[in-house]
Amino acid sequence: PPAVFSARVKAVVEHPCFSRLGSVLQLGLLNTVYPGVSHTRLEHSLGTFKNCRSYVQALYHDQFNPLFRQLTSDEDLRAVLVASLVHDLGQFPLAHELEEIDRGIKHEEYTALWLDNGSVDSRGRTLRDIIENREWGWAVPIQRVKDILKASREGELFRDLKETMLASVIDGPIDVDKLDYMMRDSRCAGLTYGSLIDVDRLVRHLTVVTGKDSGGHCVLTIGTYEKGQSAAESLSFARYLLYQALYWHRVARSARAMLREAVTAAVNQPPRRGLGKTRVTFKDALEELLGLRSTPQVIAANDVLNLIEKWTDSPGRELIEMIKDRDYYKRLVTIHNEPEPGGRQSFVDQFRERSARKGFAAELQSKIRELLIARLTQIKGPSASALAPERADQ
Repeated sequence: PPAVFSARVKAVVEHPCFSRLGSVLQLGLLNTVYPGVSHTRLEHSLGTFKNCRSYVQALYHDQFNPLFRQLTSDEDLRAVLVASLVHDLGQFPLAHELEEIDRGIKHEEYTALWLDNGSVDSRGRTLRDIIENREWGWAVPIQRVKDILKASREGELFRDLKETMLASVIDGPIDVDKLDYMMRDSRCAGLTYGSLIDVDRLVRHLTVVTGKDSGGHCVLTIGTYEKGQSAAESLSFARYLLYQALYWHRVARSARAMLREAVTAAVNQPPRRGLGKTRVTFKDALEELLGLRSTPQVIAANDVLNLIEKWTDSPGRELIEMIKDRDYYKRLVTIHNEPEPGGRQSFVDQFRERSARKGFAAELQSKIRELLIARLTQIKGPSASALAPERADQ
């Protein structure tokens, strides 16, 4: 087979719109918990492309089910390969944290905007030129790449089936994206969960399966034969373990909660005066920082934190300073949202119903303090004691 890092792959990777991903950490603030997770979106994108190449080869040479080969053309194969390479093009530092607060910020939409960006590389080529050129480029209409990334349903039914099939290679239950980031995140964090995934067996037994969507329409997705079932299950199990140990780590959740408060205050600020008489919002300022509609900018998480600090309120600025200093809030007590025996409401649900009342925060703090003191007094040992009265309010 031809080399993975071909000239046209190199052209995309070295383009300014893509190379900026080299400064975007894959796991954001998690590197303050696991120092080894300093890998970037650029590395992940290359790994996803490598996996996609393996998937396409396995599906094309499926000896029991020729459907993939019958449905796809050379252009389709090039299109899904390009889509896997640029699938994270819209990512930026702390993107997922900002998307949770401001629904208008979506890295998927930014991907489409970067594909249309008019910036050129050292040879004067835009990303569109590299992807669409039929002599030295990928010879793929850029809209095909966008359609695969969006799993577009427009057009003829037959084209829809093929489009959703190709989209499932990049975004599906056992897609090339998950396969790369779980193994890479696990390895860089020093965890062993990624090694549970039997990649060779998974790829060897890939095939196209027929199913139905929520509307009852026929869809084609990527699945495995029975012999690959254990490998597919190992992927799901590794994902579950990584969420427990890495993605939902208590310190990382604390940092995200603090950031969420600061970002909420920032996005709720009224528009400010920009250049000339224009009024800009926080989202506008973010897109300008990224250079989304002009020249791509190489920025890191600290640049985004500085922008949030500039736009947020006084408590938000204090939270951002604490995040920069890695002074995260500590876990005081864990409240599980589980129903009580006998059909009674859980502790969390009881307080959610009272959230509209005045004094909710003070009442919640008082109740948590009461539970904490009761818990500490039950623990035996010289290192455990209830909080002193003068410290109980802090």
